[in-house]
Amino acid sequence: MSLPTRAVIVRQAPMADAATEARAFVRELAEAMAHTIRPSVVLDCTCVRQIDGSFLHLLLCCLEEAMKRNGDVRLAGIPAQAKLALETMGVHRLFRLFPTTEEAIESFQGSNMLPMTLTPSPANADESPARAA
Repeated sequence: MSLPTRAVIVRQAPMADAATEARAFVRELAEAMAHTIRPSVVLDCTCVRQIDGSFLHLLLCCLEEAMKRNGDVRLAGIPAQAKLALETMGVHRLFRLFPTTEEAIESFQGSNMLPMTLTPSPANADESPARAA
């Protein structure tokens, strides 16, 4: 039996600082998530060069919209300087970061997989698998 894959919404994060464009982006994303019970969203951030307050607000609004529907937002392709800014602000704890969009999409697909059987570590090799778990 194979499990269905989760539909993942992928959007290119906007580069412009205009508040009206950011509001339109969040509104469009919310509409895309409207009919999804647990939306899986990947924001492709490859074009983002710096992270300022308005971009941070955009990310948090996207996350809020997804969380209203018990979903999640993951960030992909964040350049090193932008990633450093996220870490400095402590926001990196709110999002899972991936080098590529494909890896971020695959991370959502993996959440539908059946749990794997645990194998004992070499230190516990003499224990039975039932006791190790």
